[in-house]
Amino acid sequence: MSAGKTIFRSKLTDVDTSAKDGVGEIRIEGNKIYKYVKLYNDTATAAVVSGDVLCYAAATGPTTSTVVMDLDDANAADYRIGAGVALATCAGTVDTAFYIWIQVRGPATVAKTLPGSDDGTALTMSNASADGTLVIKNALTEIAVAIGADESAGEILCNFPF
Repeated sequence: MSAGKTIFRSKLTDVDTSAKDGVGEIRIEGNKIYKYVKLYNDTATAAVVSGDVLCYAAATGPTTSTVVMDLDDANAADYRIGAGVALATCAGTVDTAFYIWIQVRGPATVAKTLPGSDDGTALTMSNASADGTLVIKNALTEIAVAIGADESAGEILCNFPF
């Protein structure tokens, strides 16, 4: 098995207006896995802060590694697919592409308040909120994207599909 790429042009916290690394590339550092993605909001400027949970864009997002913060640009509420946790703060300007790293596996701290259930609870993207909030997974059709590690501190174990 190949060792994979070990040198990347961008830092994990960089925000670029052109791709510095390959969109969709995977990066492993310690016990965390990251993905280089294109952030592109179609309908509104929605700023991203480090720790925000992003979704894949509607239709081609998972296959093109395109993510959004404005969840109106994500798939229908019942089928929103969480992409990962943003590592940088970004303007998220409408119709402007930004290239950033997101965390898809391992321990992370999120910016939004978690539901406050028992630690170890499976979490999914909110169907009711348009801001990247994680909620307790209830239905079989919901995609679990994380497990609450210390929910009172906003700590999760990422398990986003990539």
